[in-house]
Amino acid sequence: MKSTALLHKIEGWIKIQEVYTPSLHAVRTAYWDNWREECASTGRSADIKPEKIDLLLPSSNQRNVGYDPRLIQLEWELRHGQVMDALDAARETSRLDAYVRGDKVKFSRGQRANTRSNGILDRLEKRKETVRLTYKAGRDALMALAPKVGVLNPEKLYPELKATDIVSLRVDPSLAKPGRNNEAGSEGNRQIPWIWRHFSIGVEANGDSSLHESEYLSFGMKHYCPTNVQLKALRIEWCRGMARAERWKEEVMLLVEEHRRVVEFFEHRSRWWGVRARDEDSWNLAGISCNNTFQEGRRAYAFRQAALYNNLARRGREMWNDVPQFIAGGGRGTLSVEEEVVE
Repeated sequence: MKSTALLHKIEGWIKIQEVYTPSLHAVRTAYWDNWREECASTGRSADIKPEKIDLLLPSSNQRNVGYDPRLIQLEWELRHGQVMDALDAARETSRLDAYVRGDKVKFSRGQRANTRSNGILDRLEKRKETVRLTYKAGRDALMALAPKVGVLNPEKLYPELKATDIVSLRVDPSLAKPGRNNEAGSEGNRQIPWIWRHFSIGVEANGDSSLHESEYLSFGMKHYCPTNVQLKALRIEWCRGMARAERWKEEVMLLVEEHRRVVEFFEHRSRWWGVRARDEDSWNLAGISCNNTFQEGRRAYAFRQAALYNNLARRGREMWNDVPQFIAGGGRGTLSVEEEVVE
């Protein structure tokens, strides 16, 4: 019954389409003639399922067919909405998948609970594949329509969606494997999946990353705002990243202060030993006779210790000459450090 209703709708749509694009009648007639001849030669049935009928939209790149520019623009908007909906579904599915996997590890005990969780995860994997194929169909159409609507570099606007890209915010796509409870990787090096950094998540096409909730214009089309849940997830991840950045910034400040105090300590010990070397009275110990040889030996030892600590302080300053500039540049660049053993 559903197939019959769909077939009637497609037939009605074809009649309207041929009113605006008459040349499609000849193309469609030739296609069906070839199809019947092929089926007759192979002995197959000439019947075809309604969902397999080619609608011959402008993205099909039919030769000798002059499509109205308005129809091309309409399909562009249709396909754009299709890929945006697919990305939205990919993000929601990845969030649900991460939640179910975490819940399974923490709370699923026994065969019944684990079987139920595995069934949910299997359905989510099928949903991911459906979303990926939906996105691929819309993206292929957009790639074909881009030259006709004057959009440059559509590959950057609509990247290829792989199975490993449909993961949650906490998973690094480079480490992800389909159907696995993937690890996030190190916090300092992991990359956020591109589906969570795409402009469809609520970022202006001009580069504004404010994650606002207002509508915006994209290629002359008003686009919907993502769900509040996705925005909250992104903001939570942003807060986590900011907290880590502030913590690492504090660690850098503590390390710089620790280095300053170490150098200051070396300089203090160098001065202290220098004073001991020049103060003869400081070496006089009760009950111990100190002759000239004994005093000279102690002074030599003190001068040696003063030179040692002075060398340590000098080496400490030299090794950190480039560090302030390195920190000011946000960790970009290289540090020139030579190994040297101080005796």
